[in-house]
Amino acid sequence: MTAQRLLRSEKGRGLGLEIRFVLLVVCLAGLFAGIASISVMSAERANRDAMLGHAAIALAGQALTERFDALTGTLPQAREAALKSIAAKPGVERAELYDAQGALSHLESRSDRRILPAGEDVRAALAQGEPLLRLAQGKVSIALPILQQGAVTGALRLILDRDRLAGAPPSALGGLALGLLAVLLFGGGIAFLMARRITQPLQQLTQYARSLSQQHQSNKIEIHSGDEFETLAGAFNAVTARFEESMRRIERLAFRDPATDLPNLAGAHRVIAEQIDASLAAHEAGVVFVLRVERLDNVAEMIGNDRAQELIGMIGARLRLRLKSIDQTVRLTKAADRPSILARMGGADFCVVTPSFSSGADAGRFAQRLAAALGQPIEWRDQMFSFGGRVGAAVFPRDGQDPDTLIRHATLAVGVASGEPGRARFFAREMEKAAARRITAERDIRAAIEQRAFVAHFQPKIDLQTRRVVGAEALARWMQPNGVMIGPGQFIGPAEEFGLIGPISEAVLVDACWKAAGWAREGDPIKVSVNVSPLQLADDRFTDRVKRVLLETGMPPNLLELEITESVALTDPEQAGRLVYPLKDIGVSIALDDFGCGHSSLTALSRLPFDIVKIDQQFVRALDKDPHAPAIIETILTLANRLGCDVVAEGVETEREAEWLERQGCRIAQGFLFGPAMPPHEFRRMQQTYGHVLPDSDAAQVA
Repeated sequence: MTAQRLLRSEKGRGLGLEIRFVLLVVCLAGLFAGIASISVMSAERANRDAMLGHAAIALAGQALTERFDALTGTLPQAREAALKSIAAKPGVERAELYDAQGALSHLESRSDRRILPAGEDVRAALAQGEPLLRLAQGKVSIALPILQQGAVTGALRLILDRDRLAGAPPSALGGLALGLLAVLLFGGGIAFLMARRITQPLQQLTQYARSLSQQHQSNKIEIHSGDEFETLAGAFNAVTARFEESMRRIERLAFRDPATDLPNLAGAHRVIAEQIDASLAAHEAGVVFVLRVERLDNVAEMIGNDRAQELIGMIGARLRLRLKSIDQTVRLTKAADRPSILARMGGADFCVVTPSFSSGADAGRFAQRLAAALGQPIEWRDQMFSFGGRVGAAVFPRDGQDPDTLIRHATLAVGVASGEPGRARFFAREMEKAAARRITAERDIRAAIEQRAFVAHFQPKIDLQTRRVVGAEALARWMQPNGVMIGPGQFIGPAEEFGLIGPISEAVLVDACWKAAGWAREGDPIKVSVNVSPLQLADDRFTDRVKRVLLETGMPPNLLELEITESVALTDPEQAGRLVYPLKDIGVSIALDDFGCGHSSLTALSRLPFDIVKIDQQFVRALDKDPHAPAIIETILTLANRLGCDVVAEGVETEREAEWLERQGCRIAQGFLFGPAMPPHEFRRMQQTYGHVLPDSDAAQVA
């Protein structure tokens, strides 16, 4: 029965019954309108939460991308500055940096600086390698894993203000619902007559809001009612369009490299996973290649990051063209059906995913041609840049059946490809073992530095005329927990590779000064020489550190001799001069080590204030083998004498060598003939047995 028929049937009963009927209809209509409004508002809230999540991911991803090098670098100051910059972004209330074990390494907060343990979201992000998001109590928390060469090395967690992150004006749906109820209250009869017409678009809107909140997507809603619902439907369609565009932008940021418009590391993971499934289904083997562009990092530092992005884009375009040519030449018909895919992993590394090869020989030719893809110079802004390339490769499914493993294995292979024919290398299990050994060695060396396990042993310097001890060279030794001493041949190379030679050299300096200061206090002073590493001379604080060590140990400066190799002195002579001149002014002696090994020895002598010249052991050992060696040593002795420098001969192993050096006027020597580097107590015993004499000038200063 319609509303008009009901009104006509009740007309004879009077106005009171008619009013009561209209009020009943209004109440029912208001109830349904309220339910519909609540449903729409709930759907909008869910949609808003979804958009908040995507906005948070985009903000965190952008922050990590902008500050990736600083956050993953080795300098604590750089990480702290990067984290402070991230925390200053609009909407960010707290930024936390965790290492791979979930330990908090840095924290920046606008209000609360309490150090809290890593939450479940951080641990889950580290374990799964995927970002995790939480929305609660007006805050948005996102934990984003930090990936380096396919491995999770830490996590970045941001606490965001929910209202500031949303940035959208408040919804008008609540006001619209109240307006609708007001219309129903003041126009009950009209509302009742139009109830059926209103119900249908309202149901459409409700279903649309529900699908948007549950599936985060919906087709365009079509309502042509000519009233507020058509306007509301248009607003819904506009919101959906903006939401879908935001999703496309987020996906592009997440899976595309902005400099080259190639898939990025995350995109490469998706491509590799798809190709693995296809190759397994077709019973074929594919290859993941990692191409490292050599000199790219140096050029990027020279021209600046913004310009480097433009140059990297040109390199990506060059590689895209060369890859297509290589694909069609080597893989022939297979390239047409399943072409190779190029991606940029970041930095100087690109990734090529090739789904199938006819033979291993084809894969080898492909790798060599890929390594030569950048053989021609690239012209950029009227400049010519030449880049080389080397390639590491991992075969799937043989070398791995997941993207992380394959990229890691290919990256290991590219690390050893520089010395290979064609500058290409396929992964072998021995590489993984070698990498594990390097990781173990780095961990052990770092632990040894913290535990002060690097100590000084002393090799005596002998006066060739009196055969008495006149000094000693402090050499590094690694004391194991079981008491075994490891020589420098086993740890100097790895320490230089890991950038740890500086801390080791400083540890030896401190230990040598403590020992020498103790001997001086006992009334038995002796000059001790210590080697200076390149990392120490690159540090502007080196001079202050040496002075502090002398002050803390109580060692007289005139008893310390710093040995600087020729190559280190000439790397940056101005820097070296700024650091060593103040030390020479307080009495520290400066020695030029390994003299004659380089082509610029005279330049080194003229630019720095050396007191001692050390003849390299290769010339001493060649006295009986190389007819030119005696002339070279005689020239060094004459030159040093004219410049007023003392001379020390290294590597003296026979009495014949010692006698010849003495006849030529060389006064001091060291080598196995007189003794190897020995622990302090053995060196002390040697002093007491053979006696020692200080040079007259040094003795006067000590006195």
